[in-house]
Amino acid sequence: MNNPIRISRQQKKDRLHIHKVGTIVSWTRIHSAPTRFESQTPYIVIMVRLEGGNIVYGQLCDFDEKDVKIGTQVVSILRRVATPKAEDLVEYGVKFKPYIQ
Repeated sequence: MNNPIRISRQQKKDRLHIHKVGTIVSWTRIHSAPTRFESQTPYIVIMVRLEGGNIVYGQLCDFDEKDVKIGTQVVSILRRVATPKAEDLVEYGVKFKPYIQ
């Protein structure tokens, strides 16, 4: 079972990383995932250079896979991270979606 205290602390930190714009510098498609992410496979994980220079990584969502390219602008958003079991907390975290100006 997920630790509720750990999840709560992480979600407080995640708020600081929402609505950040960046550029994809690398990406990969995940076909074999840990148990809690199996329902999402295949999925895309991207490495992003945020405005300001920090490099972070996360899952890409709300996109058409043919549009995933190095140099594409993305924005960080808050989304459900994994599929919880019935007794688990619903965990949210930072993901990315294409940035449309």
